[in-house]
Amino acid sequence: MHSVVKWIRRNQRKLMTFVVIFSMIAFVGGVALQQIMSRIGAGAQTVAYFGEKDKITSTDIRQARSDLEVLRLLIFDRLLYFGLPDLSSKLLGQLLFPDSRRAAEMSDNMKRAVFEGRVQMSTKDIDMFFSQTIGRAELLWILLKAEAKKAGCITTKSQAKQILKQIVPQLTQGQLDAKQLVDNIIKNRNVPERDILRIVADLWAIITYTKVITDNETVTISEVRAAVGREGEKIDAEFVKINASDFVADQPEPTPQELAEHFERYKEYPPHQMDDNNLYGFGYKQPARIAIEYLVLKLDDAKTLITEPTPDETEAFYQQNLDSPDYQSLFKYNEPTDPNDPASGVQKTRSYADVAGQIRRIMIQDKTKRQADMILNEAIELTELGFAVANLDQMTDADSEKLAGNYREVAAKLSEKYKITIHTGQTGMLSTDDVAADKYLSRLVIEGQNQKLFPLGKVLFALDELGAAQPRPLGVPGSKMWQNIGPVKDVFGSIIGIVRVIRAENASVPADLNVTYNTNGVVIDESDRSDSVYSVKDKVAEDIKLQKAMRQAGARADELKKLIDAKGGWIEALNEINRLYVDPNSPFTALHLEKITQQTRLSDMDIHSARDRSANSPTAAAYVKNTARTKILLDKLYSLIPEGKSEATDLRAVFEFKPDACYYVVKDVSRTSVTDQDYHQNKGQVALTTNTARAERLLLIHLSPDNIFKRMNYRPAAARTDSDKQQPTGAS
Repeated sequence: MHSVVKWIRRNQRKLMTFVVIFSMIAFVGGVALQQIMSRIGAGAQTVAYFGEKDKITSTDIRQARSDLEVLRLLIFDRLLYFGLPDLSSKLLGQLLFPDSRRAAEMSDNMKRAVFEGRVQMSTKDIDMFFSQTIGRAELLWILLKAEAKKAGCITTKSQAKQILKQIVPQLTQGQLDAKQLVDNIIKNRNVPERDILRIVADLWAIITYTKVITDNETVTISEVRAAVGREGEKIDAEFVKINASDFVADQPEPTPQELAEHFERYKEYPPHQMDDNNLYGFGYKQPARIAIEYLVLKLDDAKTLITEPTPDETEAFYQQNLDSPDYQSLFKYNEPTDPNDPASGVQKTRSYADVAGQIRRIMIQDKTKRQADMILNEAIELTELGFAVANLDQMTDADSEKLAGNYREVAAKLSEKYKITIHTGQTGMLSTDDVAADKYLSRLVIEGQNQKLFPLGKVLFALDELGAAQPRPLGVPGSKMWQNIGPVKDVFGSIIGIVRVIRAENASVPADLNVTYNTNGVVIDESDRSDSVYSVKDKVAEDIKLQKAMRQAGARADELKKLIDAKGGWIEALNEINRLYVDPNSPFTALHLEKITQQTRLSDMDIHSARDRSANSPTAAAYVKNTARTKILLDKLYSLIPEGKSEATDLRAVFEFKPDACYYVVKDVSRTSVTDQDYHQNKGQVALTTNTARAERLLLIHLSPDNIFKRMNYRPAAARTDSDKQQPTGAS
């Protein structure tokens, strides 16, 4: 003990120095030191497993993040989105470099291609894909690399170098070559060239494997021949159409038994849904419906509150905005210097006198908008006071209803304050079709992501209560019961306002025939006011009478045929039948010859594709029904042409057509067949289009993040299995 004390005394100065230095490190650098040590230790931390016993560590995640950043510096995110022409590269771009603006544009373009029939996939699958692509880029990079490597798709570093040499000058429009770009990354990011080439090689292996796996179906000659024949063959026809609706007024009211039987037979069908057992498309299953409360003001009313701009103000506007890009078309014009060359000329500036009137209108419009926005913002503030300290994410619908401000009281308060009318009210229970048909709701839009405007109808139905927990169209804002949606404005710039959903009901089969509900829309002017009520019983009765009226329509078609036979001509027969039955007091529409020309026959696959394309569109049922009825009609007309012939004239053929609730009396039918020359000219393009369509259909499946995680057997470390505990290998 004595020796220890003696040693301490002898080394006291050294000890004090050590203590002071250690204390400073602990006080000043303790947190940083702790973070450094934790990072060093975290490298071995396993965060997930995939495959049989491969693991992903936090080091792998950091490396993946670094790899993706290198690819960004190489401008390969732009390469995937814009540089390569195929859809697979663009979808990979969204997986590895997610961007909400680009995703919204891509989603819209894909849906447009779907509805134009250029892509064989469903809008539901598109929404599903884009809803899964946010915040998982590093994991997807790791899994896709491993999958491509396992499949034997490998790109060498020498190949990667050649790829860089070819692509970088194109991406930079010749401003940089590959060496310059790589050297910049080496210098600024301290990434060795071998690692840069390895990262490019990994990306190219993923691209190659994606193309291989989604482009592995062979298009047969018979498929190409059938496709060319179907697309090239056209139908022309001339006929008289006799609608059963002209005879509905003559039908008696259905009996209670008829009503009950008809309702029971079709109550499970949504409106417009056709099949072999329901060719009329009867259906009484009620669609999802909502009731809306609204608060709106007219911009014309807000305009009465502003002061009009003075001449000094309009001239100041002219001087301040003379060179503004927003007003170039107003203030500048090109004056040609060569009459023979419209492109020649010099830019000149219009005088203030020439544009003073337009400036005045712009300023009035801007002032009016600012005034309307100020009033609406005040309305929003007053109606949302109750939500100021609430946790919106944890609130129930009942909580929201209690906290929501009273639209009627707020409208009355603001109307009194500003001496204009603030309109408010509640709608009935409206379906998507009702919203689309409403005079005001159909015109209202709301700003979503990246200042993109969405129809209000899409937002109104994006409720969890209506299954909106399922993927919704990209960028469409969600909505919650009793919470404001807005500001909303109409596309014509006449009204702005806020709305909220106060009631919602999912699609359901009516309990019985006595179900009724109000379907009133938005009322702003007295002329908008109505008393619209939907009654299941009334709709069933209407359909029964239409079905019964088919007998009279058929009888009228037979009568026309007999008149044609008797008079020897179609025009004479039509004149006679119209003379017999058409008068100002009759609902019967005058009959006349109608034509269809150059109609392409549809296949069962076309109908299936139409259903797929519209799977996520509540308003698309009528479109699908129209596609199906067109196929049935064209097939029926085609069957009237004798085998081996290209036309049939003066047929006088009568047939029933339930999808349109009518009868046809057909005069002529002809078809334009595809020649061998047509086949040889188009077979290459058709084969390519068919193959591309198949590959693109598979892409959304193959590149779906959820599918990638599933097929790679991805599982978080917390959910590891016994096999995971057996010294798993790394992800790299």
